[in-house]
Amino acid sequence: MYHPRILVKHIKPVLNVDQLVESTNQDRSSNNKNLLSKLVRLNWMVENLKHEPVYKPLLTVLRNGELVTVTGDTRLQAIELNPQITHVSCLASIPLSLDENFKYWDLVYDKKTLATYLNISVDDIIVNQDWEYQELDWIEFALPETKDHLHNEDLRYRQIVNYLNENPDTVFSRKWLQTPIDWSFYS
Repeated sequence: MYHPRILVKHIKPVLNVDQLVESTNQDRSSNNKNLLSKLVRLNWMVENLKHEPVYKPLLTVLRNGELVTVTGDTRLQAIELNPQITHVSCLASIPLSLDENFKYWDLVYDKKTLATYLNISVDDIIVNQDWEYQELDWIEFALPETKDHLHNEDLRYRQIVNYLNENPDTVFSRKWLQTPIDWSFYS
C-alpha cells in the first residue's frame, strides 16, 4: 500500500532520537558500530532536510495497530528533529486482509505500479524479494538525488571515530544532532 502524504505522527520509529542518543552514549565500542555510524548520517540529514525534501517513502509494517518503520528509520529521526516536516510518503507492507483499514491508500501491485506512483524508473527500485507473496522487509531507491547521502557505513564509522578522538568529551544529544558538522573533515 502507498500513501503520498501521511502525517509523520502516525509512524513509529524502531528507535526514536532519545533512545538512539542514550544507546550511543552508553556504548561507544565497535559493538555499536551501526548506531554510531547512524549518528553521522542523522546529523548530516537533519541539516540537509532544511534544504532538500524527503525523496524516498518510508517502508512500514503494521505492528499492534501502529505503523512501524522497516526502512527509513534515520529519515524519520531526522524528521523528528525538523518539526516543520509534518507529512511524508509511506509504503505499508501489510496483508491484503487488512486492506479495508487502508482504504485511503493506493494498492501497490508491483515495482511498475510503485514507480508510476513515485514518478521514477522501475530500475530505481531495489528489493530483495517478491512482495506479492510475503511481507516486504527491505526496499531501496537508487535515486540520483540521493546518491551522495552518506550511504557508506564504514566511512561514517571512521568519521565518528575520528570525531570522537578529537572530541573525547562529546555527549550525544538532540542539540548535538542539530549542530551542523562538516564530516568531510573527519574522513
